[in-house]
Amino acid sequence: MRTISTGTCFTEKISNSYKERRQAGFNNFMLDFDAFKTEEVLEGEEDIRYLCEGFVNQCKADGITVEVAKAPSFAYELKLYPRARLEELFFQSFDVAKALGCKAIIVNPYFVDVKNPMTDEEAKLFYDSLIPYALKSDVKILIPNQPTLYNGNIYRGILSDKYQFVEFIDSLNEKAGGEHFGMVLNTEVVNDLGQRLSELIDQWAALIDIVDMSEQDNLKYLILSLRKCEFDGGVMIDRDRIYWKVPSPLKPAYVNYTKTLTDYIDWQINLERTIRKYDSRVLFGAGNMCRIYMEKFGENYPPAFTCDNNSGIWGSEAFGLQIKSPEALKELPADTAIFICNTFYDEITAQLKAMNIPNPIERFNDEIL
Repeated sequence: MRTISTGTCFTEKISNSYKERRQAGFNNFMLDFDAFKTEEVLEGEEDIRYLCEGFVNQCKADGITVEVAKAPSFAYELKLYPRARLEELFFQSFDVAKALGCKAIIVNPYFVDVKNPMTDEEAKLFYDSLIPYALKSDVKILIPNQPTLYNGNIYRGILSDKYQFVEFIDSLNEKAGGEHFGMVLNTEVVNDLGQRLSELIDQWAALIDIVDMSEQDNLKYLILSLRKCEFDGGVMIDRDRIYWKVPSPLKPAYVNYTKTLTDYIDWQINLERTIRKYDSRVLFGAGNMCRIYMEKFGENYPPAFTCDNNSGIWGSEAFGLQIKSPEALKELPADTAIFICNTFYDEITAQLKAMNIPNPIERFNDEIL
């Protein structure tokens, strides 16, 4: 899983939000063209590519990846600037994204207010019109799920219906002659439309490139669904609305929390994949977490034994496993992984390192199963 950080772009001096996210450990930033819609750019007096290059070059210098862009939206600017100029900027974003090394670009209809979505027919016409640009730029176009309009009402249409959305993207790829279109799963839209997230992920899994998480998501069900389909795409947590409400002295702590949250989500999504990647494994801990490991994964990924710091239970069995002293870990083949089944992760990790045990050390967790 890749975590893609939003809200980091700047046009002149490096922004505090960029510094905070970099210091927190984010290493994959989005190129959001909306951040570069300066008055000079809109008037045609400044090249948007020049501004974007400054941001991307700084990212590269700092070892930060910029692989996803977001096309600009002009719903408000259409009232102030000629439509032809705004369309020029919109389509220019595809070429700029390609030139600056982006592999994909998230595209919402540039002329649509989120409160007044398109009809199904307008959506078809708009995204069909992007096929030549997808082929020309060779940048994958990612379409977010979104409501559509029918008789003045917002409802589930071809851009959000469980089956129609898949059929629509498949039809675009068929017309384009390859996988030039993909999907962004916006969980906030799923919640607003009263849909079941797990059912959509099951149906859309093959097409989802990025999950755009909402602050209101039920993390357990989201993680379980993404783990089930072995999701390996990008995840965005758009917390910018809260970020700008947080007092300045607290912003770095808030960004650090967001990074910790994304690391937790990554760990949880990849839990079974991590267990599976080792041919052999043992557990550390003979308590309840060991029991849950054996119930959920013991049959498919059996450990050789478990160990525990409680000398009183050495030589006995727990949940079908022999309990040994931690000293037994020194006799393991070097490629056997040790899965810590105890919430004292840091302390046990430090103990194993102090014992000079070279084996891979992983953390098992039973909170989301």
